Amino acid sequence: MRNVIVLLMVLAAAWWVVMGPGSSNPDVIEDPVYLEHRVDFRVGSDIINMVLFVKAVDDEDCNERARRSWEKSLSGCENCILRTYECKDAIPGFYWKTFEHLPLDITYLSAERGNRYERSGRIVFWGLNQADSDRVCDFMTKNVKKTYSGTLTCIRPVSD
Repeated sequence: MRNVIVLLMVLAAAWWVVMGPGSSNPDVIEDPVYLEHRVDFRVGSDIINMVLFVKAVDDEDCNERARRSWEKSLSGCENCILRTYECKDAIPGFYWKTFEHLPLDITYLSAERGNRYERSGRIVFWGLNQADSDRVCDFMTKNVKKTYSGTLTCIRPVSD
């Protein structure tokens, strides 16, 4: 778990790069483009998959945020593997429910922008058990609150 926490601290630092100010900052994002950013983390012999979705203003905003997150934060992470990023007009069906705050099989972080300079986004980690998923989300929420004025919520699976 210690290695997971170290990786999360890198990710928390990257959060501001991705979700912070961009070149165009309207009060309302009318026709969003969605950044889908996938990064894997090596933790010992395990791989944790992260999927980050960011609601961007346009293609330029989307590409700028993806580039900055890699260049300014994740490129220095020895255990990080950039799998892919893509700017899309829509989020894949399964993940769309995260923007409706519907539960998945694992806890994920939901961020709703607090001002025109921030962006709304979701972070989903795969490869963690439920207890670790909860701890990761709680850790991220606590650390991201230091630089993000919007609403941060851990969306947890529905218990039977």
